[in-house]
Amino acid sequence: MRPLWRRRGPGRGGGGSAPDGRRATGRRGPRQRLAARVPDLLADRSFRRYWSGQTISMFGDQISSIALPLVGVLGLHASPAQMGFLVALEWVPSLLFGLHAGAWVDRRGHRRATMIGTDLGRFALLASIPVGYAFGVLTLWQLYGVAFGVGVLSVLFTVSDPTLFVSLVPEDRYVEGNSLIYGSRALSFVGGPSVGGALVQFLTAPLAVLADAVSFLGSAFFLTRIRPVEPPAAEPGKGLGAMLTKRLAAWLGVGRVYTISCLVFTAPLALVPLAAGPRPVILAMLMTAEFIAGFGVMTLDISIGSIFSAVIPNDLRSRVSGAFQAVNYGTRPLGALTGGLLGTLIGPRATLWVAAAGGTLGFLLLLPTSLPSFRMPETSRPQHQPATAADRGGQDLAEHPA
Repeated sequence: MRPLWRRRGPGRGGGGSAPDGRRATGRRGPRQRLAARVPDLLADRSFRRYWSGQTISMFGDQISSIALPLVGVLGLHASPAQMGFLVALEWVPSLLFGLHAGAWVDRRGHRRATMIGTDLGRFALLASIPVGYAFGVLTLWQLYGVAFGVGVLSVLFTVSDPTLFVSLVPEDRYVEGNSLIYGSRALSFVGGPSVGGALVQFLTAPLAVLADAVSFLGSAFFLTRIRPVEPPAAEPGKGLGAMLTKRLAAWLGVGRVYTISCLVFTAPLALVPLAAGPRPVILAMLMTAEFIAGFGVMTLDISIGSIFSAVIPNDLRSRVSGAFQAVNYGTRPLGALTGGLLGTLIGPRATLWVAAAGGTLGFLLLLPTSLPSFRMPETSRPQHQPATAADRGGQDLAEHPA
């Protein structure tokens, strides 16, 4: 992997001379000024390829999030109950297999190969939808199978990714690396559904799913182009926003940024049940809630991803990621059922108040822990050595976990 620092020539006015003997003027051309604005991590070829693959895949996921349900609705005339079952099948694998997949990947190793295999598998599954549609044999049961299969492979991809990330990114660049990844994610949330809707309109929903399938080929291609030195497998039985987040983490500490983000993410949700009055006022309140909460969840994701990268030992990364995925995604079907039940019993507005209050309670639970005082280690350790509790702020976090 190429070094992340750049050799600098003579300073401005420092007396350096050009190769032909002429005195350097110190002025930079357009290409030099553009290069100076590129984040240092993207100057590293391996990380740039990894980031490119992730970005392509995330955009494909957002296209599919629009196109796949529309295949059921427009192409197969699925009922609301059938659509609910289809959505549940996408998330159930996180609950069923998150913990087991993480432990299996940690013991097996070869995370990059696992990620390439899951990308190719997801391409094959999703590509079967337009093929079945073209031959007139597409059924709802095939759609169910594809949704569940893609969900299982996505679990394996997700639990493999954290170890690959720390294999490519130096410890002192974790926040910058996560900022780039989650910046792409935020951009995909904005642009992906719009592109998906346009593709459905002009190409039909099954053909729009093909765009997501091709995105997995792109991800697999870039993963084959990198050769990170992965940590050894675990022994059996051993247990705008993006740039601002980086600056906030350096100023306040990444633990405090994460804690504040938990409040910034959840508190604006109170505007949703409060929304009332003329239609423009309601729309303004809903848009404000969505914008502020969206910024909060992005800074939350970047900061907790950086904390995970710093404190989790390499041989436990996949299983911790699996456990996190099981809780984060596996509880969503339960939340959906609970929300539907409360909405029926006490009404939608009261249910939204319960959701907003529950989210804020999560922020309050963090305050008495050591997490708000955590800061990223300032000195780099060897790239694949597990993080130690002696790292700055890490000792308290390891002894008193949040």
